[in-house]
Amino acid sequence: MKRWIFIFVATVIVSKLMASAMLSLMPETTHEIIEKISSVNKVFAPSVIEKPIVPEKIIAPKVVLPTKAFLAYNKAIPLVTPAPVKKISSAAADAHEEKARRKKRKKKLEDAASKKKSPELTVIKVGASDNKRLEVAPISHGPINVAFVPADQKDKADNATSAATTAAPKVNLAEWAAKLTTKPTSADAKAFLALYKSGQITSHDYYSVMSLMQKSANKEARRLAVVGSSMEPNPEAFQVLVREKYNEKEADVQALATTRLQVYKDVKYLGLLTQPMMSGDVYAKTEASDLIRQIAQGLGTTPKALTADTKLWFTRFVAILTPMTKDASQASLQASATQTLSILHTILG
Repeated sequence: MKRWIFIFVATVIVSKLMASAMLSLMPETTHEIIEKISSVNKVFAPSVIEKPIVPEKIIAPKVVLPTKAFLAYNKAIPLVTPAPVKKISSAAADAHEEKARRKKRKKKLEDAASKKKSPELTVIKVGASDNKRLEVAPISHGPINVAFVPADQKDKADNATSAATTAAPKVNLAEWAAKLTTKPTSADAKAFLALYKSGQITSHDYYSVMSLMQKSANKEARRLAVVGSSMEPNPEAFQVLVREKYNEKEADVQALATTRLQVYKDVKYLGLLTQPMMSGDVYAKTEASDLIRQIAQGLGTTPKALTADTKLWFTRFVAILTPMTKDASQASLQASATQTLSILHTILG
């Protein structure tokens, strides 16, 4: 430290000597300027000597390395790369979550099952004929409506206080058909009708036997077929009565069938005539056409009775009857259809 102070003082003395020498050589104005500078140095020199100025922070000089040296330097220092983060796909995460959820649900169900044991079930086999019952709407309510009701509900409705129901015995249709077509009695016909009304046989089964009776050589069987087909207006009963009217040789049976067909002249049975008009034989179509014409003629005299529904039925029959008027192969049907169509056009305008 003393060495540096000595060097600094010596430098100041040398500087003053050189300044004095130069002053003698400079002009007066320059001399005055130098004196001012010297006065300033005299003021600050003591403080500088007492406490030399030492830089507080030493900044190292920048070193610029050549490109080759820089590359060599980078190669010498290995790069540390972070370990890759293992990612779990969303599908795997969903599968894991679903597996945990199922496991939890399974445990919950097992706990619930252990607390409450399910009751045992007893399976009872029933025959096809015992499983359903046929409900028939009353005749006075117009067209027949058929609806199937489970046997247990039918029995409970009939006898609410009964603790158990007894299945009806199976009906042997072949035995009934043989009895009613060979030596039928009124009692047998009533018993067979009771089976139908109680739902033990279907409408199709009942009228199939009526059709066999209508074709029987036994006059009483044919008469009872007419009586049995007059219990309720429906398309199947209509077919049996029509065949008896057109094919019966016995005048009294034929007259009975003709009389029983007059019930279909009521306007509320117009809908029942649609099926015979579309799928019946030539006799059924002719009879249905005649009945539609009679209904239309009756309504023609009382226009107020012609409702919107009746007009709709008449419009449908126009579409059905029109092709029949062009079919000359069946003269009787063609003549009836032509007359009926003319009446309908008049009413409908």
